[in-house]
Amino acid sequence: MVFSQAKLMALSRVRGWTKGFLQNRYAADHFLWRLPATEGSVISLTFDDGPDPQYTLPLLEILAVHDVKATFFMIGEMVDRHPDIAAQIVREGHAVAGHTYTHRELPSLSEPELNEELDKTRLAIQRATGIDSFDFRPPRGRMSAASLGYLKKTDYRLIHWSKTYSDYLKDGADKLIERINSNPMVAGDVILFHDNNSHSLEAMERILPQLKQQGLGFYHFSA
Repeated sequence: MVFSQAKLMALSRVRGWTKGFLQNRYAADHFLWRLPATEGSVISLTFDDGPDPQYTLPLLEILAVHDVKATFFMIGEMVDRHPDIAAQIVREGHAVAGHTYTHRELPSLSEPELNEELDKTRLAIQRATGIDSFDFRPPRGRMSAASLGYLKKTDYRLIHWSKTYSDYLKDGADKLIERINSNPMVAGDVILFHDNNSHSLEAMERILPQLKQQGLGFYHFSA
């Protein structure tokens, strides 16, 4: 199904209202999609689906060159495969958090399964890095009433996003930059990227100097 631009904008407003309600009212201590204004002129760059043996290390080099810190939402089984990369992420001053153990979507999970996905990931990250983080991001951002109800009974916090530029399409850095420029990052944004393709890396090399020139700082979530 193809939506018109007007319908897409309306859908975006509804999603924003819903996430604002979750952050400010329903699950205030367990859900975040935008940084509070008290953090100042900062954005949060986040990278999902790693640690990737081909792309995460080059991304770390790019971030180091530009003195930018980010948050990596890592898949637990990938951490167990590449604990050295996870450890390097932390050594270089970045934050790490969970992205479930097997990248299963939350609405498909029973409460015991959800608990296992989150706990196994948290423990994998702790073994590899020494960091015990209760922050996590749901695969594809998908949630359910049951999963949100579960979060309110736990210490976990779901970190969603305010902007995504569909870098998972892997249609080239130029296309990705076009999407970024058409919907610029502003203070308070939590931005979703992935550290599993070269196009996202090339885009980072090109946009980080621009973001710093705009006076934006970089916030990363910490345990």
